Amino acid sequence: MGGTGVAPVDRRGKTAPPYNKTPDVMQLVHDHIMSLPTCTSHYSTQYRVYLPPGYSHKRCYDLFKEWCGEKEVPAEKIMRFDGYSRAFSRFNIGFRPPMVDTCNYCDKIANKVEVATANRDEAKKSQLLMQKKVQLLKAKVARDLMTAYKQDTNPTLFAFAMDL
Repeated sequence: MGGTGVAPVDRRGKTAPPYNKTPDVMQLVHDHIMSLPTCTSHYSTQYRVYLPPGYSHKRCYDLFKEWCGEKEVPAEKIMRFDGYSRAFSRFNIGFRPPMVDTCNYCDKIANKVEVATANRDEAKKSQLLMQKKVQLLKAKVARDLMTAYKQDTNPTLFAFAMDL
């Protein structure tokens, strides 16, 4: 109570927490995270994407700061690492892809198909889907051939596979 005999107005909860950022700052973080190179997995959940080897929260944040510098974003709109990390964790992004996964060629084609779909370029999209179908057919033929070689009981025949 003050000297007037009246209880002061309650001021709790009136200020915004320091880690809450405006929607435009959050949109910057969102746009940067969506611009990171990702790949998907055919064999695990389709809703999770993976960053290439060598990426971490810290590396992504450093790339975010560089990206903001290129876009000439004011310093007060650049989120600190803890806020960026908190926003990053809302996305379903992993840092290590599963051991059994897609090839880089299929990932590149899938990304190009997404771009062609967004640009409504049906001719390019159908061409890319045909390339992907050919790639998957080649992979199936190679797997079938390896299976046939494994079944062969010839002791002088060796079969091995390499991934370059």
